[in-house]
Amino acid sequence: MTAPAMAARLNELGHPGALEGFVDEVAHLLRSQVAAIMGNLALVAPAVLLISTVLWYTLDHPMIVVVKADHVLHAHAL
Repeated sequence: MTAPAMAARLNELGHPGALEGFVDEVAHLLRSQVAAIMGNLALVAPAVLLISTVLWYTLDHPMIVVVKADHVLHAHAL
């Protein structure tokens, strides 16, 4: 959704006031992306830790074993 919204604004840059509209759109998109990241860090990460802890104490083993976690960690790159 971010790229099409920015591309639509770029097509209108020839019109008066379009540059200000583009800058406003970019600012709104950046704010929404930051809010999404903060929401994930604030809500999803603790929820996963809670689920993992509950599973560990009820099943007496972690959600993912160390060997598999190591493989997953090294299989993905930023």
